[in-house]
Amino acid sequence: MSFLGELKRRNVFRVGVAYLAVAWVVLQIIDVVAPILELPDWVAKGALVLLAAGLVVVLILAWFFELTPEGLVRDADIDHSATDSTLTRAWASRLIIVFLSLAVLMLLVDRFTGFSGAQTAYDNGKTVSVVVLPLDNVRQDEAQDYFVQGMHDALIVELTKIDALNVISRTSSLKYRDTQLSLPEIARELSVDMVIEGSVLHAGDKVRISTQLIEGESDRHLWGGSFDRQVTDILSLYSDVARQIARQVEVEVTPADLERLAEARQVNPEAYVKYLEARYLLDTWSPQEMLRGIELMREAVNMDPASATMHAGLATGLQYIAWFNFIEPLLVVGEARRSADRALALDPESADAWTAQGAVSYYLEFDIPGAVQALENALDLHPGNQQALIHYAWLLGEAGHFEKAIPLAQRSIELDPFSAVARGSLAQIHYLSRNFEKSLDLYQEALELDRQDPSAYYFLTWPLVQLENFEKAVEHARISVELSDGAHLYRMGLAYSLARSGEEDEARDILAALEREGAQPVFLAEIHAGLGNIEEAIEQLELAYKARNSTILYIRKSPQFDPLRGRPRFEALIERIGWSDQAFD
Repeated sequence: MSFLGELKRRNVFRVGVAYLAVAWVVLQIIDVVAPILELPDWVAKGALVLLAAGLVVVLILAWFFELTPEGLVRDADIDHSATDSTLTRAWASRLIIVFLSLAVLMLLVDRFTGFSGAQTAYDNGKTVSVVVLPLDNVRQDEAQDYFVQGMHDALIVELTKIDALNVISRTSSLKYRDTQLSLPEIARELSVDMVIEGSVLHAGDKVRISTQLIEGESDRHLWGGSFDRQVTDILSLYSDVARQIARQVEVEVTPADLERLAEARQVNPEAYVKYLEARYLLDTWSPQEMLRGIELMREAVNMDPASATMHAGLATGLQYIAWFNFIEPLLVVGEARRSADRALALDPESADAWTAQGAVSYYLEFDIPGAVQALENALDLHPGNQQALIHYAWLLGEAGHFEKAIPLAQRSIELDPFSAVARGSLAQIHYLSRNFEKSLDLYQEALELDRQDPSAYYFLTWPLVQLENFEKAVEHARISVELSDGAHLYRMGLAYSLARSGEEDEARDILAALEREGAQPVFLAEIHAGLGNIEEAIEQLELAYKARNSTILYIRKSPQFDPLRGRPRFEALIERIGWSDQAFD
């Protein structure tokens, strides 16, 4: 008898087919239950390896043994000339029929209901909108909140690097941290197709992120997985999760997307933890927290000097605290420039590095052409980069290029619909374009999104003053001062509102106090403009230019400085800042 004939006689083929049918069903079951039980990736991989090894063992056993009424018997001990007394053939045939039937049933269920979640209704070429809900802190340790929030932010950023995914920004997703809304309700509010839930477990030098992909409209669980990494490999973790989610919703990940995804380099674990805590503090926009965040960011950079991400974070953080006047701009401009340059040298393809370049060039160096080029490069690399969108919208609006600025601000709102900053950027553009009614409406919407933010009340005073609703303007200005514990920016806003409303005595008192306290010259200039002190206002603006007060960048289009227009010194100052339309060609 031939070898193939012997394999058939000994039922090796039947046993092999039966085993493969059973193995396929087992793997499908694991694929369904693993996300529900939040099993790590190695469970499915391990099962596949074990089943593959088991096939070899089963085939060997089928060759040497047969199942008979008396039990398992060596094939050599069976009299095959007699009536077939083995049960192997019968049992193998039954297993094949049962498990192939089950396999066909599972395929039909998947085909007509989409239960497995591996396939969705989204074809390549179509954009899919998603929101990543705040990640759960598995350990319930408040000291780890900054780490969990940092991972949430990083995962969102990583997903935005895939053009076919339209990802809601962190500010809007944070609204649902403790919500009682159902997932379909959240999906409808945000107009998204998919909702991503997840949790983070950080212990020592290890981190696990577990995620679930859920169809927004139906609340149908599509996929889930757990990813375990050392903190040193956390950048590759973000990239792996993003790619897996893209694969599950069947959107195309282009070569350009792959280039934008997180670099594979390892990070210094202690440095990365400091970086996440620094980001957490810098996002508070509170003086002490932001200054502490800068110190932590400096420590992180010193511990991991090869990280473009950390250098970009330091440059951006320094620019922010200078804008708020929590530190004198001239004291940090050199350090910010070095960090921005180093970030770009380490990773020329980093949108964050280019955004840091743009922010430092614009707000600290008044290099408008350089800032325009840097921000355009950032958006070319990463069109969904929220920081780049808002910075460029601000720059274009302050330059007077409203038709270019408005679409960027609108795109920012689409990605972050519950962000007061995004909505405020659009409001500012309409204000600078003298559309005060539209600006007022948008600033009021921004205020509704965050009633504890003093800047929301402060900016609302701008259109109110121009519409001569002075009573409301002063009321909102006083609230901003109260919420900020008397920060110079908001006291300036109150003094300007008072001056324009005719209450000049109180405005002069605030001006005198700010002069004694060494407030930014640009703040003093605005109060002088409100009081009609034209020469004093221009003199303070010239000092503000030398001190690199970032808010001087409003003067080209801001109505607050209309009384100064046409004065040679004022027009020369605008020219000196560099508002050349050639930079925007």
